[in-house]
Amino acid sequence: MSNGFSLLIVGNGFDKASGLNSSFSDFVNNKYPNIGNILGVIEKDLRNLHTNNNLFFEKIDSSATPLLLLFIIVYSYVNGFKNKNILWMDVEKTLETVFVSNGESSKLRDIYNRLKEKRTHQLNDDCTSYMTEIINKFYNPIMSSLETYEKFCYFMKEQIENFEQFFTKYLASETMKTSNKGKTYSYDEQAKELFHKIVGKENAKNTSVLNFNYTEPKCFLDRVENVHGRLLTKNAIIGIDSTKIDVKKEEYIFTKTYRKVEDFTRHGEVKRVNDILNTGFHEIYFYGHSLGEQDYSYFQSIFDRQNIYYNSQVKLIFCYSIYDTKIENYIKTNIVKSVCSLIEKYGETLDNKSQGKNLLHKLLAEGRLIIKKVNL
Repeated sequence: MSNGFSLLIVGNGFDKASGLNSSFSDFVNNKYPNIGNILGVIEKDLRNLHTNNNLFFEKIDSSATPLLLLFIIVYSYVNGFKNKNILWMDVEKTLETVFVSNGESSKLRDIYNRLKEKRTHQLNDDCTSYMTEIINKFYNPIMSSLETYEKFCYFMKEQIENFEQFFTKYLASETMKTSNKGKTYSYDEQAKELFHKIVGKENAKNTSVLNFNYTEPKCFLDRVENVHGRLLTKNAIIGIDSTKIDVKKEEYIFTKTYRKVEDFTRHGEVKRVNDILNTGFHEIYFYGHSLGEQDYSYFQSIFDRQNIYYNSQVKLIFCYSIYDTKIENYIKTNIVKSVCSLIEKYGETLDNKSQGKNLLHKLLAEGRLIIKKVNL
């Protein structure tokens, strides 16, 4: 494999570094400027929220999908209402928390049972009761038509799709902005500059891109595949990793795999993911992706097809930027931990277990694993 081709894998950090307000927290603050007050009501009186129901719901913008609020509340509850930015990885982790069975039943099934049995207004110190109240508040009139749990799951999938439409509309408007923090701004120009910093200006023309964002910067041209949908076709996909759930479960429809197959059927588009993955690369760059387990199946496919254990020609180059000097050490530590976790997890999938345990050391010893700082 000496053809000189490169692959760049980008996540939301690429758009953020390009000046785009594309994080989940950016979206939340745009839709719910008073979200801190809403969470404050919940945190202040966890067990007696029904006494504050009017205060709670009057703060909710009915024009925004209630599922957005559900995500925020579940995430905030699980994390003890800590004040931190919510990442897209956190949103999908919340989906997993709600929709993936833990033992015999998922939280979503528990919610359905509560609603069908009219066990509402029974708030306890658990996130399931809050989700029940939100769904009951907004969707009570149609619950009688959802006779089965399967129908309820399809209904909830529709809410996720509504949520995706809200976000893509927001993101499209952000990409069109011509000013940012009082300065002239062009998303395409910023993205192009960052692209060249990561892979090199001369190498850019030989670089394919696997884009985990919904945006489509012009600098990627026709060498890009948007893994989870595109703004242009308004088919953004938010979901959970299919390896987390049995295909026979009703909740399987919330997986990214199911959603992508469904998307192929709806749009009939010819996808280039396989074309990209089947290309031999001598360098694989990563930038702005959490390397989290929600997209692990893609990384496994890439590493398998590039045969990273035996192929001494391929290098893995994990790039990062210091976006906040106050937490520089945290940023550096986090990228190292994420890289080690990804490689170690992939090593566990190799047939030869001793090779799997040795993979990280082998890549380092051969100079094929590089962690590179990109100045903004």
